[in-house]
Amino acid sequence: MRPCATTGTEPTTLVFDGSGNLWVSAKTAPAVDVYLSGAGNQLANALSGTQGVAAKGTLTSGNYNNLAVQALAFDNGGLFGLAATPVIDAYSSSSLTTAKGGGTGSVTSTLTDAAGAEPAGVGTDPSGNLYVSDFANSTVSVYTSSQATSALGGTAQTPTATLATEVDPFAVLFDSSLNTLYIGTQGSSNNIDVFWSSTVTAALAGTNGSRTGSLNLSGVPSQMLLIPAGDI
Repeated sequence: MRPCATTGTEPTTLVFDGSGNLWVSAKTAPAVDVYLSGAGNQLANALSGTQGVAAKGTLTSGNYNNLAVQALAFDNGGLFGLAATPVIDAYSSSSLTTAKGGGTGSVTSTLTDAAGAEPAGVGTDPSGNLYVSDFANSTVSVYTSSQATSALGGTAQTPTATLATEVDPFAVLFDSSLNTLYIGTQGSSNNIDVFWSSTVTAALAGTNGSRTGSLNLSGVPSQMLLIPAGDI
């Protein structure tokens, strides 16, 4: 499959929504393209061998100052996108519908991180809470489900609390079976910082916290995946 992103080359991240549509960001422009699933649409055409399939529509933002959108996450019926800037864009379901219809969807509102923040990764839990790693400040910003919903409704939000990591947090993974948050760091120790259930619960209630423990790696973690058996 080789879809051709209308925003340019060098895709930086991709995510599927609940309907199987593919959303792709590109390095060369602050936008997100959508490729629709289903017979006769972009993904089906690409899977059948058609080369250079163009996106159906796009999401744009003026908040990124031409920085690459490097992480995407669906939550509370909308899409959140971030780059290395304190502003995290929230796209409501109506903006997504515009893009899926072939138009250009715009930002509904924002989540605003700490001054000088460089968001690098974003994760969600089954309750709709958001966790955003801040590479510059070595923290994870915590946004509750109600804050995410408010942002998608048009009201800007700031973090409820922050969690301190060792250094340079990047990848974000939430294990719903243990209510545990894992953060891959790219510092000298290459750890995965672990935030246990009580720390996460306290952060969602507004109390800042720090890591409970860590897993040591032989290399630099860039992505994490939780398999059904519960292994990372």
